[in-house]
Amino acid sequence: MTFESQGEDAHFFFDTIDQMDYYFVAGECLDELIKGFRHLTGRAQMLPKWAYGYIQSKEAYLSQQELVDTVAEYRRRNVPIDGIVQDWQSWEEGN
Repeated sequence: MTFESQGEDAHFFFDTIDQMDYYFVAGECLDELIKGFRHLTGRAQMLPKWAYGYIQSKEAYLSQQELVDTVAEYRRRNVPIDGIVQDWQSWEEGN
């Protein structure tokens, strides 16, 4: 692509396509740019509330009871925990 600007005129020349649609979003500040982008794309959905909290992840718990006890210990210490993940199945065999 080649861009050429002559005074008030601006031109784009494309090597591989004849035509392209594009949008220009202008604003005096970041909030105005985001407002313009949202106008084009729609408002982004918020994640569920629990996704903003702490998620404990550990390679493996030796038993269901160990996992339950871990959550209970977080609760006993008044440490918020919104999810707990046992991710041992994502590890390659032998690691």
